[in-house]
Amino acid sequence: MSQIIQALSSNGKDDLKALAAASLLANSGITLSTGNYIVTVSLNTPKKDLTLIFDTGNTLTWTHVSRARDLATLNPTRYQCRYTIIYSNSSFSRGFFTTKKLTISPMDAIDNFEFDCGKYNRGLFGGAARLIGLSDDNISIVGETATKYGKYFSYCLASTTSSTGHLTFGEDCGASSLVSFTPLSKVPQSSQFYGIKIVGISVGGNLFSSGGAVIDSGTVIAQLPPTAYIALRTAFRKAMANYMTAPALAFLDTCYEFSKRAPSWSR
Repeated sequence: MSQIIQALSSNGKDDLKALAAASLLANSGITLSTGNYIVTVSLNTPKKDLTLIFDTGNTLTWTHVSRARDLATLNPTRYQCRYTIIYSNSSFSRGFFTTKKLTISPMDAIDNFEFDCGKYNRGLFGGAARLIGLSDDNISIVGETATKYGKYFSYCLASTTSSTGHLTFGEDCGASSLVSFTPLSKVPQSSQFYGIKIVGISVGGNLFSSGGAVIDSGTVIAQLPPTAYIALRTAFRKAMANYMTAPALAFLDTCYEFSKRAPSWSR
């Protein structure tokens, strides 16, 4: 899966020019017990490597405070500048801002990069050192590196745990000529998100009309509004009538036993 994005500035202009490009290897986070995708960057001098979940729906770049303490000589004058961020799944982080040198690649480094050190954290982050925020906001990594990369970034998600994708900053993403494009749109409820228009969803030949959607690399499972989900679930259950159902798993309420088909008398 590939995405190529240029974030729009808050005043609606997108005339920033990319002056450079830098690429990071992107891998499945399964090895760190997370369903998200991860990259490794370095902070501070000498460098301290951090493996972070990259999240297009997140503004802040932050790491757990135990790892931040390994970054020697944190600036104590910044401790009073604190933050709290709460996510839709009730995950949260509270801590303080600081600045350090961010190294993206051997040839690309950002001085005075502002990131966050989370002292109190809860969430499904697995073994990752937490998050790198890619949303359309001045304090995300996209905004902080705008003069260098022009607010352009792209990513290609690895299809298996043994394959590798990329997260690239800058306009030169090396996209294949086979890549298809669709326009991005603003999300009225929050300008920091990247949106797309979904024409419809088809189940068993039945087409359900749809509307706008948010692209969020930090969300593992696609989500729909309740009315749309119920209609989709009803059509899917009808199409899956020949399979035995399985107990629900947490909020996943439509599960099936694929090792055997339902007996004919139950249909």
